[in-house]
Amino acid sequence: MHCPESRSLRASPNASRLGQRTSARFVAGKEVADAIRAAASAIQFGAGVSIDNLGENVTNADEARASAQLYNTYLLDEIAARN
Repeated sequence: MHCPESRSLRASPNASRLGQRTSARFVAGKEVADAIRAAASAIQFGAGVSIDNLGENVTNADEARASAQLYNTYLLDEIAARN
């Protein structure tokens, strides 16, 4: 599958209300705090969770590094802080 090169095309599914409603079941949010909150809620019910920073639209090395930094700097530190 070919990913659109245009940033506006890549962002459009989340820009529309329909796109947001469709993805809401699978995507906790756009911020680290949203993912942590959703994971904590699922864990309370005994579910296992996986937090992923979706990177299917990464088009260059700088974007890949930023995605990796999100995991290393924010997600892992926040998860560790909350046990």
